[in-house]
Amino acid sequence: MIGGGEGAARDQRCPAGEAPVAEVIAAYGVSKAWAYKLLARYDAEGEAAFEPRSKRPPSSPTATPQGVVDRILALRKTLAEQGLDAGHTPSAGTSPVSRRRSRWRPSRGS
Repeated sequence: MIGGGEGAARDQRCPAGEAPVAEVIAAYGVSKAWAYKLLARYDAEGEAAFEPRSKRPPSSPTATPQGVVDRILALRKTLAEQGLDAGHTPSAGTSPVSRRRSRWRPSRGS
């Protein structure tokens, strides 16, 4: 436990008392908050705390429903087989840079 109780004596050291947290922060270039967050995970989970974690959100409430996705994919496949849908193909000579440069902007003058 970090911050009090039995773990208070261990507060300033990493697991197993190997190195002070300040040394670890300096050595790995991480923030103090991240170091203590990782220590709390280690206290709760042991070595599993150091395994990579997914950054994917647990849910995506605004995602397109799977039924709609399936219907779109099936339609695109059908159209492609008929030679009617080649997907998006940019015109020759167009690029995001040229579009940005030609974008309308209000004049700065009077």
